[in-house]
Amino acid sequence: MASAYSQPLNYSDTLQTTDVAQYTGAIQHAMQQKFDINLAKVEDLIGKVSAIPLYRDKDKQYLGDRLQKLLTNVDASAKLDLTDNTVARQLSSYISSAVDDNVKKQVSNSQRINSFNQQLADLKGKKDGGYNEANHAYAVYKAGLQEYASGESDDLGNLSYSPFVDKNKVLDELKKIKDLKGDQVIEIPNGEGQVRKTTLNGLTSQEIYQYMPQLLSSDVLNQIKIDGWARVKDNMGEAKSNFETLKKSKLDTYDAGIKEYEAVINNTLKSKKEIEDAKRGLDYIKKERVESEDNFKNIDVDNPEQLGYYLEKLGYQHSIASIASGRVSEEYKKDDYYFAQKELELKQQEEIRKQAESNAKLGLDANGNPAVGNAAGYVESLRIEHSFLKHQL
Repeated sequence: MASAYSQPLNYSDTLQTTDVAQYTGAIQHAMQQKFDINLAKVEDLIGKVSAIPLYRDKDKQYLGDRLQKLLTNVDASAKLDLTDNTVARQLSSYISSAVDDNVKKQVSNSQRINSFNQQLADLKGKKDGGYNEANHAYAVYKAGLQEYASGESDDLGNLSYSPFVDKNKVLDELKKIKDLKGDQVIEIPNGEGQVRKTTLNGLTSQEIYQYMPQLLSSDVLNQIKIDGWARVKDNMGEAKSNFETLKKSKLDTYDAGIKEYEAVINNTLKSKKEIEDAKRGLDYIKKERVESEDNFKNIDVDNPEQLGYYLEKLGYQHSIASIASGRVSEEYKKDDYYFAQKELELKQQEEIRKQAESNAKLGLDANGNPAVGNAAGYVESLRIEHSFLKHQL
């Protein structure tokens, strides 16, 4: 009888080991690709973080130290599986943490500085008068750029350049006003046969000061402030001295005016009208003095911007008033009315003289009465006076 062992054995197909090797190689290749891609991403990120543009060496050092510390921690940890995309993303996030809020702040400041420098370079290239060294220095001063660059401060103020403005354009506006107003002519007879003709070609200094608030635009005032700051920033001692001198002079002028008005008020010989006028003047000048003193108190003499602005504006207005004020000319012309009157008097004297001569021949005086004195002498005096009047004409 046949047994189980007598049954023939059946074997399956032979396993092909070459297929397994190929499969394993494909997996390893795919993993290597993932590793290479993720490693390239990490290295690219490290390069970008390292190359972040920063204006100060101090900030570059700060970022470099943070990045190095993070990479050291990565190296010290267990070997990372960069074939895992999740691990790669976590590593990228970790490296990105080198850019903290401080680095972001300094990156922003650096970008602003670069933009500012580019703006100035463009203005210099145009050569249209928009660039000015004082305006450049003032922008740096206002932003605190020097303190920031030196590391004294980590904060940067408003870094903004104001293009240069020609303050003399105010003269053009004054000329327009002057042309519209025209010449001012005043004629006054001098009682000696002449008329004094006074011509003001332009505006008076007082009129110019009255127009100043309208003429000084915001950009002109800003340029005055910049010029004033530039003038006094390195000469604060002299500027303070000038300020105190001007202050004392102005207040002394008010005090002198107050005393004059008070003298009129206390003078019993003055009329009621003069005293009332003096009282009004006294009230006005006292009010002006108080306002002026308050204005002086509001000026910080230790601030080159405020002190410079006050002195520059005062000097600028005085200069404009002196340059642009009208020129006064005088001339004398014949007074037609005066000579018409003299000619009439001459004719009248001539008639009287002729009448006197006629009366003298008849033995009569000037009134037609019989002559008592020297009629011939009277006629001669009339002749002399007539000759004098004729000479004047």
